[in-house]
Amino acid sequence: MTISASSPVTFAFNRNGGADIQAEVQVWIKKDVFNSNDRPVVRLPFHEATQPTESKQINLSSGTYVCVALCLVREALNGVFDFRFDVAGTPAYAKNGDVNTTPNPNDLQNFKSDFDLNIA
Repeated sequence: MTISASSPVTFAFNRNGGADIQAEVQVWIKKDVFNSNDRPVVRLPFHEATQPTESKQINLSSGTYVCVALCLVREALNGVFDFRFDVAGTPAYAKNGDVNTTPNPNDLQNFKSDFDLNIA
């Protein structure tokens, strides 16, 4: 998936449910080959689990980036979750379900997705 936008670009994270849902988006300059010294140009944490929506706006130079969306869902009140990442108003990644799959009161799951972001 590729999203086109202009800078500044808004990243929004929406969450619902009885689970503890925290996330991060890493923005990397897109290249053909990555090496061990490469680092993301920015990391956007979405850790305010009591907020149904968090937004962050960043300035990026023109070019193509790879965005990696990471999400940790932990059983809390229950394991029910529903989350969505939007970039420049475009849905980029969404997931829903229930992480409460065992008798363990601390069930959790990690989710990951990536997409390209073209900045004009």
